[in-house]
Amino acid sequence: MRESNDPESLDGNAYEINRSAVSLYFHWRIFLPVLVVLGYLCFLLMVSVSFWLAAGLFLLGYLFLYQISSMIAERQSTALDYSLDGARFRIAHGIFFRREEALALDEITNIALVQSPLMRFCKIQAISFNAPGLLFRLYLFGINDAASVREALLHARENAVRARAL
Repeated sequence: MRESNDPESLDGNAYEINRSAVSLYFHWRIFLPVLVVLGYLCFLLMVSVSFWLAAGLFLLGYLFLYQISSMIAERQSTALDYSLDGARFRIAHGIFFRREEALALDEITNIALVQSPLMRFCKIQAISFNAPGLLFRLYLFGINDAASVREALLHARENAVRARAL
């Protein structure tokens, strides 16, 4: 068992990601907005042309989009990788455009726990990062025991700031 305040325990293999819950979260995050748009378009088709045509297209679109979003979400969750290499935190993610970012721990200005209603439904939490020069926040989705990982990252950040000051 990893101690929550031990920054040395945060190596690349220490992060346990609940990939099935993250996959479920990504699936619903992709699927819900598309389902709303599909329903609206089918409603317009139903009003203007035919109820049965709209219902058939809605059902086919629903089944097709459900399968596609499931496949994308599964690949997205398996592509996640988080690791701490010394004083740098590395985040790799993305399926179509693979992106790998490395943040110096002493440059991180904010580490917060985030849990939206959809995340609560999927029983996951995210750790968000903010750093100067980033145009957007970085999120670590689905890390098991996110609160203790956040505390350990804060401790490692304090050590990196102290080492930089020396």
